[in-house]
Amino acid sequence: MRRLRPIRKVHIPFLLGLGLTLPLFGQTVIFHRKKPIGRGTLAHEIEHARQVERLGSVRYLLIHVWARIMTRNIWGQGHWIEDDAYKAGDEA
Repeated sequence: MRRLRPIRKVHIPFLLGLGLTLPLFGQTVIFHRKKPIGRGTLAHEIEHARQVERLGSVRYLLIHVWARIMTRNIWGQGHWIEDDAYKAGDEA
């Protein structure tokens, strides 16, 4: 498996949800609510980091927005971009 570029983790106690992965300023940043970040949440967000690498930053963000529109769900569940990440989190 190819090694990912460095990932920065940032703790935000008031974050809605357990985690959020965003490509920012040429790096991938995982924002997380719980400290320490749970194993399942970390695996879920690392899968999103892999998606950023695979798809590119802009395409990743556009697909995330589209997933929420198509599923009519703020978490995007039922769309492959989230389903792949939930699967990774469940397997951790």
